[in-house]
Amino acid sequence: MSIFSTFRHTTIRRRLTIIFGASAILILLFAGYFIYSFSARFRKNEFKLRLENRLEEVQQLMRKNPEGPLPAFSKYDDAVLPREVLQRLPVSDSVRMASPEGAVVVRWQELTAAQGVYHRRLGRRDFALLYDEQLQQVFAVSAIDVYGYTKMSNLRKVILVCLACSVLLLAFVSWYWTRKMLAPIAAKIEKARQIGTNSLNLRLEVKNPSDELGMLAQTFNDVLDRLERGFRAQQQFIGNASHELRTPLTILRTEAEWALHRPRTAAEYEQVLTKVLDKSRYLAELVNRLLILARIDGPANAEGMQAFRLDEMLMQAVEQAQGELGHGIIACELDAGIHTACQVKGDAGMIQTAIANLLDNAVKYGEGKPIRVQLRQLDGAYCVAVTDQGIGISPADLQHIFEPFYRSAAARRMATGTGLGLPLIKAIAGWHGGKVWVDAQPGHTSFYLQLPAFG
Repeated sequence: MSIFSTFRHTTIRRRLTIIFGASAILILLFAGYFIYSFSARFRKNEFKLRLENRLEEVQQLMRKNPEGPLPAFSKYDDAVLPREVLQRLPVSDSVRMASPEGAVVVRWQELTAAQGVYHRRLGRRDFALLYDEQLQQVFAVSAIDVYGYTKMSNLRKVILVCLACSVLLLAFVSWYWTRKMLAPIAAKIEKARQIGTNSLNLRLEVKNPSDELGMLAQTFNDVLDRLERGFRAQQQFIGNASHELRTPLTILRTEAEWALHRPRTAAEYEQVLTKVLDKSRYLAELVNRLLILARIDGPANAEGMQAFRLDEMLMQAVEQAQGELGHGIIACELDAGIHTACQVKGDAGMIQTAIANLLDNAVKYGEGKPIRVQLRQLDGAYCVAVTDQGIGISPADLQHIFEPFYRSAAARRMATGTGLGLPLIKAIAGWHGGKVWVDAQPGHTSFYLQLPAFG
């Protein structure tokens, strides 16, 4: 396993410690290199200036006594440079200056091109040459910056020692603070491991909702809230579905056992078969709606989505309901502003089921009074409105009518049902990017199904 692979698979604590330590090393190396380079350049320039000052001092003394020897300086004089060598050289095509480390030869063109002091280095010895036009001579001085090199050596050792100590200290500090800062995450991980289907009520602690960890914990808690609500709703849904399925199945079994217990008359057999047929239809309707709800809970299938005319589908649903009830009860109206195409895109079977359920509810609870169906266009969408003048919906029941298997006491007295019609309509509308809402008053109930327009 490579180093990078090992680094990727290690813990965040170790990765942060390594990253902080490596970053600190690079920063300290850069800072140390900058300090050392700046100090070395400063030492070099300072020593060059001392050489130039030395030449100027010699030049002034020799101009006062051109024929005299080079001035002698005491070794205790502050102006004397370490391992200094002074020379007075005649003018020629090449000027040669000797030293214990070797000789330096400078061509006359190079010396005059300098227009001042000419500098050269041989090993650790620095040379400075100056041409005096008045005396027609070249003065040269060379020396070794012993103290400067010693200071630079000491500075290098100090930088290396500080770098090593700083790296160790920063590594420890990085490890400590990384461990301290990630401790809440470790606690949240341990808490999250305790959360299961039997403990969805547990939540992560949020100490500071303004920092990243607090926002992460709050987001996780929000997800848990939604999961808990979904899980509880699923449990309630399964319980209600089991109850709704168990009751008709028990009736079917009881009726069949009663019919087979002893010979019956034809009328009694007919009565039993009628009950079996009613319950079978109820079960078929219930299972069909449960299957549609299960399908809607999954991802949308693009292959099943197609464009179709909503007005034609609505007219067909109204005609079918009219055929069962008799003409004159349902009045269908299309707004004059409806576009000629009137197309929507979706699963035609599902939308047809939603419209059929709206009409079925209006027929069941409309008490035989006229039903009004309208198709209108609203803000790039089409809205189907179904209005009846039946029993209405009380305010207490209004907030629960879209819950699965919920049926009000008045609805139970009026007609049989599964309690899945309105939840199914809401799920179908949401699955297609639409919505459904209700406007209920005493003796007046209007359901609205809105779907996005296509094209």
